Amino acid sequence: MRRTNLKIGIHVRYADDILVLCDSMNHAEHFKFSITKYLTKNMKLNINEEKTRIYDLTKEPMKYLGYIFYAFKRKRKNPQQNAKLMVANTLPKEKQDEIAERCSELLRVIRKKPTFEVINDWNTYVVGIHNYYCGMTHFAKCFSQIGWRIKKLFYHTMKKRAKYTTEQILKNNFMGGKYSSWGKKGYYCFNNYPIIHIEWANWDKGLIHAQKGKVSRKNPYDYGDRKHKPGYQWKIYATLLIRPIL
Repeated sequence: MRRTNLKIGIHVRYADDILVLCDSMNHAEHFKFSITKYLTKNMKLNINEEKTRIYDLTKEPMKYLGYIFYAFKRKRKNPQQNAKLMVANTLPKEKQDEIAERCSELLRVIRKKPTFEVINDWNTYVVGIHNYYCGMTHFAKCFSQIGWRIKKLFYHTMKKRAKYTTEQILKNNFMGGKYSSWGKKGYYCFNNYPIIHIEWANWDKGLIHAQKGKVSRKNPYDYGDRKHKPGYQWKIYATLLIRPIL
């Protein structure tokens, strides 16, 4: 790399949202120019001018995929490590408001019609939102704040419509023990079906991409050594083309 003029950038993509991580402003400007030119000229795609910009996380936060990313200087006992920058992510306020509002809507439905289906809708939403954000730096803190906002509505809803139990076996057997560390003092069940709290937020260290320069989790797109070549089998298409239609 040092012998060339190539720029180093880490490419992150989710559907049509593309992010390139660079180590300098100069590299970021080169990447922005070259990528924009390639997508517009070669691939004939339209670029969102408002989203296509360069962020310096030391000066302003960046919003990406429902997260807010920002850089900060960590404080450690070792003075040599204090100057090192770290990147963290958290929930934007509007997303917290959206989650709290959705939780309130589901709880109001439960109050009107407490059935297994609506309880399952609540659990499905809570588990789904947990799974999406469980790699977030401030995951537990953000969802604890959301849980506090709907605390009264949640307990007033469940108090007369679900059973409060201290038996851990039902909760520990739910979702493979995903929430076994929560509800030690007790939790609500509906016909022996555990009801998950929004503040039961287990941070997942397995989602961290790298530690000390080494990737610590398996690449979900790595299928190993393929025994067959991907794509279409053109011999079959050629046979179909030359074969007369009956």
